[in-house]
Amino acid sequence: MRAFIGVIGLYLVVALALPLGLMLGKSLQGSRDEFVGLANYIRYFSTPALFQSIGNSLWIAILGTAITVPAASSATA
Repeated sequence: MRAFIGVIGLYLVVALALPLGLMLGKSLQGSRDEFVGLANYIRYFSTPALFQSIGNSLWIAILGTAITVPAASSATA
């Protein structure tokens, strides 16, 4: 049983954590693959149009949840 859980844990690391870590690493690089640190994030959050995209994403997530949860609740009742 422990070996099975270990295999599942290894799969989760390879399938989820590794790609997320690689994406985080790429987000800290510039266009020529040089390390720029948090400069990309500072530029992103200082641009009003791009910063507004966070609000749009949250609105879509809330709206999707507000539609899906009642629909799922009525389907199981």
